[in-house]
Amino acid sequence: MKKIFAKILIPVMAAVLAMSAMAAAACNGHDHDVSEWTVVKEATCTEEGLREGICAICLNTVQETIPKDPDNHTYGEGTAGVPYPTATSTGGAMFTCTACGHIEEVVLPALTDSGYTSKVTQRPTAAKAGTSIYTYETECGTVSFEVSISADSIDTVPDAVSLGASTESHNMVRSVTGTRGDKRVDSGSITSAILADVKENASNFSYELYDEYTHIQSGYTIGSDDTKSGGVEYWMGYDDSEIYGYWQDEQGNFNTVADTNYINGFRYYENYTDNLSDAYGTENFLAMLYNFGKADYNGDFTEKVTKTAAKTTYMFSFGNYRVYDEGAGGALFSVIEVEFTLTSDFTIETFEYYSVTYANDDSTYDASTGGWTSDASFNINEDGHAYIVNAGSLKFIETYSVTQTLRMEEEDEEECPYKAENRFYSDFDITYNGDVIDEDTQITLPAGSSTGYVFALTGFEGEGQGDTIAFYYREYDKDGEYYDTEINYGTESTVGIFVYYNSTTGKFYLKSNITGDVHLVVKTKMVAKEFVINFESVDPTKFYSTVYDYSSSAGYVENTSSDNTASATVYAGQVLYFKASLDSSEQGTASETYSVTVTGDNISASDYMLTETSSVTVATGDIESASEFVAYKAGTYILTLTSTASDAASSVTCTITVTVLDMPSMSDVLSGTYSATFASGNAVTVTFGDITETKVTASSGSITEYYECTVTATIAYGDYTNLPLIITYYYYVSGGTVYMLDVTDMSTITVPDNMLDSIMGGLSDGQDEEDRWETEQIFRIYFNEAYDLVISHSVGTAGASEQVILLKTTT
Repeated sequence: MKKIFAKILIPVMAAVLAMSAMAAAACNGHDHDVSEWTVVKEATCTEEGLREGICAICLNTVQETIPKDPDNHTYGEGTAGVPYPTATSTGGAMFTCTACGHIEEVVLPALTDSGYTSKVTQRPTAAKAGTSIYTYETECGTVSFEVSISADSIDTVPDAVSLGASTESHNMVRSVTGTRGDKRVDSGSITSAILADVKENASNFSYELYDEYTHIQSGYTIGSDDTKSGGVEYWMGYDDSEIYGYWQDEQGNFNTVADTNYINGFRYYENYTDNLSDAYGTENFLAMLYNFGKADYNGDFTEKVTKTAAKTTYMFSFGNYRVYDEGAGGALFSVIEVEFTLTSDFTIETFEYYSVTYANDDSTYDASTGGWTSDASFNINEDGHAYIVNAGSLKFIETYSVTQTLRMEEEDEEECPYKAENRFYSDFDITYNGDVIDEDTQITLPAGSSTGYVFALTGFEGEGQGDTIAFYYREYDKDGEYYDTEINYGTESTVGIFVYYNSTTGKFYLKSNITGDVHLVVKTKMVAKEFVINFESVDPTKFYSTVYDYSSSAGYVENTSSDNTASATVYAGQVLYFKASLDSSEQGTASETYSVTVTGDNISASDYMLTETSSVTVATGDIESASEFVAYKAGTYILTLTSTASDAASSVTCTITVTVLDMPSMSDVLSGTYSATFASGNAVTVTFGDITETKVTASSGSITEYYECTVTATIAYGDYTNLPLIITYYYYVSGGTVYMLDVTDMSTITVPDNMLDSIMGGLSDGQDEEDRWETEQIFRIYFNEAYDLVISHSVGTAGASEQVILLKTTT
């Protein structure tokens, strides 16, 4: 009924809309009354626009022309004019309308305005000026222009950051010394005494950036004789384009460095904000701080250049706040200030950073009022920006003070104590049964040993600090070229070779399912040694079958035979999953393939279906490769599984005897009384009534007719004694055999591969017959994979239910 109504409604509404559009110019002799207009097309400097609205009197759609707007221009990218802006004076730009040619002149602020973004494209030298591209967003659009920067005049903070934080600058810096201070201040404002106290108790750090490695020292103390002691020491280097690293803690313990970012220098970090991540090296820290501050999230970003006769200092600052647990846990507001200078080569010479943080630890933020419930150190205004209320509630101070110098050409590099020749193994031996072996040693072993063969690595030379030991399977092509595949304890199924190395004993366990000459390689950082094992094929003698038995509580469970015979009993139409395996000591190849033949008295190919490559989900939740057998006729079937893991002359077999029983008729099963007890302890009884059967002529598919059956039943559960239940199922007859159809099969009416695995039926939650398949059912009766009659019961939580097998008590 809903669909019919929808078909009528759509053309009626279309007609109404069409009439409204046609009546836009008339309103039965009166002026239209439109209170709200919608702009359909905006008016421009060259074209009229269009707007429309609904007349409150006649309800017609009214359209009106919008006159041309001489001020609504469409501009392309602006062109910076003459004069260009400088660090101390404004400039100009022109924008030309692409429609009418109108020219709009815009004033550009001085280059020190924080609205600019810039990037140095050519570093200046003493002999030649450099260039920088400045970009500014105006009301008319974006304008970009090139600015010349001389070696003795870097006048803006963005240019100074771009030069000092560039990759080229980083590669030039060779020596950095600095301190880091972090102090809690319970109350009080910032004073020179507080800052001096923070710096006096700061920890030291330094790093040198050499051509092939970086040496970092952090947290050390300086003695009266200027010697360094304590702290953590890092050595990071390059080895064939790979970064390696080592560090020693304050107790002298030696470790490898997992974080290779240390190659860029000391790790800078900010304790009191989640928005700034760690940065390695002063250059990266400066760039990260400036880019974050320039985004101006708190609306208070400032930058300034101060020049004296001795030096030029670049400064910028910004605020940043974070709220814990939506304000219930308090909040922090940090004011971060940065000051730095550059060398004549435009690398960072000095870098000063400090962050002062105010904490609303004891306040709760009220989002509805935008304020805090108690006297707060800072507040948040209507724009969402934080500002200081009580400067005396300062809580934390962090500082960095850094000086950087360039290494002169005549200066010697400090020698890295962990060079390849003394940090990696320079040689080792491979042994088998105590004898040293190599690629010329002749060793023949049976393939597929379940226990594997024990080899050892001995005679190591060199320290081997941070070295790695890896194993590879080497394959050669016809031209003698090779490629290596790494192998380990998890590659038996992928490569066909298993290797487990015990670093404590130096022994490794080797197993190969690949036959013939197998080339293996042991590699460390500096050494690679090859050896060859001739693995001989082993003809299998044992073949075991596995039948997957279905358990209502666990799913499919493996049941492996102890010899080469097995048996199973199923109903006609029930799926039987099975496979066969070689004995683990006789697996001569990585594959355990087999072929299957089916025999039996009065059995033809049309009586069963066999799928040799299928899959089954076992009780552990894993998916295993298996074969699938379904019989449609009662009788005894012999499944013979023949191994194809070796040549046919020495193949082995196993058998599975399958007894196939006729499926009980639905009239026998769905009659009488069944009972069961759920795991919750609640008992349930189901009493089946009469079956009503109706023949239906099929209109499509290979079935010409089928039967729709309805079974009435009642359920007794708890205090309920007569809950009604309706079960519907379908079947058809072909060649004298009855086949069941699932509800989902009714859309196509095609012959299924097997019989019904469930009959849908249940007491739904107050829904009528039409909707009951689409709602969660209180009770549902179905067959499980083992063809046990099961009842499930919804326990109230969405998707949660308990189920139990029904047992017949009376016929």
